[in-house]
Amino acid sequence: SSHCSRGLVSLGLADNHVGRHGAGLLASLTPPRVTRLSLARSNIVPDALAELAASPLAGRLTSLRLDGNPISDEGLHALLAAGPLRLRELSLDYCGLGPGSVDLLCDRALLPHLRHVSARDGHFTNADRKRLRARFGAGWLSGDS
Repeated sequence: SSHCSRGLVSLGLADNHVGRHGAGLLASLTPPRVTRLSLARSNIVPDALAELAASPLAGRLTSLRLDGNPISDEGLHALLAAGPLRLRELSLDYCGLGPGSVDLLCDRALLPHLRHVSARDGHFTNADRKRLRARFGAGWLSGDS
């Protein structure tokens, strides 16, 4: 492994066509110190998040940006299916999230370190927004504040 890859902690692949197969490959090839990953607008679908969740990378990430990917509630379920994550920041703007994501985002057992969540354009009820604001306070960004 090169000196460069040992020091890499943040990897930005936004606006690339990573897709399902690329996400699986990425999860297996990512340098061991990467803790911040951006896959915004990269055609990530729920199956891709299942592959990412099953990889060692998922357990290392403290920041994940998935903005603009068609992941929906199904994708968030897939990401969290492997168990608790170390994420402190999660950006899900324009991902088609709905009420089915609220319980997951508020679950402190699955996301014990999560402090900042962005889900602009989420399809949430007023009660959902209230729960999310109660859980994250100033760390909740929804575009409706």
